Amino acid sequence: MARRKAHAASDRRQPVGRRHVLLSQVLGPLVALGMVGGLVGCGGGADRANPGPAHAQPQGVVVTKDNPDLPTGCRPLPIGRLAVTFSAALSRGDHPTLERVWRGRFKWFSVGGPRSARSIGPLIRPRRDSPRGATRAIRAFRAENRHDALGYADHPRGFEMHLAELTVNGRPHGGDVDASYMGRWREGVGAKARTYRLVGKGAVNCGRHGDGPSIRVWTMSVNGARGLPPPICPKASDSRGRLVVCWMRQ
Repeated sequence: MARRKAHAASDRRQPVGRRHVLLSQVLGPLVALGMVGGLVGCGGGADRANPGPAHAQPQGVVVTKDNPDLPTGCRPLPIGRLAVTFSAALSRGDHPTLERVWRGRFKWFSVGGPRSARSIGPLIRPRRDSPRGATRAIRAFRAENRHDALGYADHPRGFEMHLAELTVNGRPHGGDVDASYMGRWREGVGAKARTYRLVGKGAVNCGRHGDGPSIRVWTMSVNGARGLPPPICPKASDSRGRLVVCWMRQ
């Protein structure tokens, strides 16, 4: 009954275009600083944080809108499970799991945020020839091959990534499906603990390339905004601690 109510609520959901506007606003600084152009960061030195939380485990997943017409591996449940596996592995610096999640036709991984979020990565200062608007230094990392992406897990960073909502957008194209997500990025402990908002997008191989489900693209932006954006997925009857996943028509 709860699932039926959730599906009925989908007719009152916010348009997916609102999430796209939000992503363009938040990811804009990364574009201005050349993050889309192939910057590869490397952690280390004074920017290293404390070791990541060894207790970080994959969250549960609840689907509030499915599409049975999608190929099995491209439906919200397996995509959500892959996302939470990745999130926990990145927080722990779990190389074997990240190798599995990033196998196959990898394209890029990137993360960026304010200079105060030291767990993100190295400090990137604007170049003199940077586009207008790129006036502030940010923390950023980008890798365009799996070897460099795995290098992100080599350095203890002291963050925990927790996804709150993920939308599977439209139908697969070329064996991949697009996704948008939001959640929280936590770093530090006790009085020094700080929580940031996390939003991003990605592309997931649904397993049609013969190398199993894998993440091809994962781009996320961390910022200091309070709380999360309004949800897009239909509401779950009980989503405490779990990732809410839904399918959205493009």
